[in-house]
Amino acid sequence: MSITATTKKLDAVTLLDSKWRLRDNLLKGYFSNSIDALSFYEFSARIAQLPLIGRPYKKVLNLYYRYIHTNSLVFPLKDIEEIIKSAAHIYVDPCTCRLAAGEKACNAPLFVCMRINRAAEIRKMQEDSEGLSKDDALAVMRNARKYNLVFSLESCIQPYQYQICACCSDCCVAMRMRYRYGLDAYQSGPYLPEFGPKDCKQCSACIDKCPVHALSVVGGKPVVDLKTCFGCGICAEICPKNSIEMVMNEDRLRKDEEPGAIRLFISVMFIYLMMFPAFAAHRLITGSRMNRLKTAAPIQSDLYHEGMQKRKMA
Repeated sequence: MSITATTKKLDAVTLLDSKWRLRDNLLKGYFSNSIDALSFYEFSARIAQLPLIGRPYKKVLNLYYRYIHTNSLVFPLKDIEEIIKSAAHIYVDPCTCRLAAGEKACNAPLFVCMRINRAAEIRKMQEDSEGLSKDDALAVMRNARKYNLVFSLESCIQPYQYQICACCSDCCVAMRMRYRYGLDAYQSGPYLPEFGPKDCKQCSACIDKCPVHALSVVGGKPVVDLKTCFGCGICAEICPKNSIEMVMNEDRLRKDEEPGAIRLFISVMFIYLMMFPAFAAHRLITGSRMNRLKTAAPIQSDLYHEGMQKRKMA
């Protein structure tokens, strides 16, 4: 079984992309069922909290999130910009988590699910579209940051990344997987904030803006909770004194390799024999919400508009 991979090395991430046919089919299936899939993931997370059955079920879910799908890895905006600049294909979809939240969703931009490389190529073929230019994609992500959204890379068959997520603590299912349910679904990135105490005026801007409340002041000095912080870089970006710098921590740097034939086989068997039947049963019982994707339109906070992502002319 051969895998075609394109590797692009950055300071903190190695992008791997695959045109493996089975992975293509998994992505196509996910895009066609994304909202229902998120509903199923959160239902699974609640099952993992139950006594007796919860512990083994949680271990199975952690393996799934670690090696197959929805394993988000957080990066500061500067790295996300480099990823966009290096991408061969870009396509933007509405945020699946906000669509799943429905009326409970926050007012952050909706069109921020940035498909990259092979995933974007698939979406462009599905929608007969030219996709998004790099300049427009950068503008969308910078606008998203104004609303305190956290950027992460997501993988389908680890470590093949397929999209950049723009998440908030209100709507993001993957973030709830980690902070509410204790699952390994939303990984910290390789950066940590370092403080310049001589310049810090204790204005609390970073504390107020931290999406996961990982910052505090102890003894007159800013302190970061290493277990909670996921290295998004928002604190460094909004510090009025520029006294915070995001520094790579090698202990937090992921060093994933392309999966071998045995791991691929196990992953695929797990998806088809366990995840798919369970998902189908859940959707049959709860009903589908995929109509929300078909009717989604940009909201007031969106920078995205239809002219950005042109459809091909017949």
